[in-house]
Amino acid sequence: MEWQQENPDRVGKEEGIYYEYCIQFANLCREEGHQNSWKGPISPLKLEWTLQDLTHKILGKGVFGSTVLFGKFSDAQRRLLMYMIEGMTKTNLRHHRSGYAMDAAITKYLSGDG
Repeated sequence: MEWQQENPDRVGKEEGIYYEYCIQFANLCREEGHQNSWKGPISPLKLEWTLQDLTHKILGKGVFGSTVLFGKFSDAQRRLLMYMIEGMTKTNLRHHRSGYAMDAAITKYLSGDG
């Protein structure tokens, strides 16, 4: 935000995309440190949705649907599985963070939000 205040003529312009990219990249880095979805009770449905989301991101499609019955898992088993899924999600984000940040910067540039 500081660069936007110091250079209002660059906001929404091509030369401002780099700075917006840096902001988006930093936001993604900060966001990663706050992910602790495995703390507290984990419902079978929440676990299923999280696994489905991860498979969409990595494989491009969901593979499990409602065929996995997480209700039969104990609370400790669901929490451990959520912890492992979150680790895989963080690794995926690290590998694609630059692309996600660039997409967000370009989207913001094209939408005119500066």
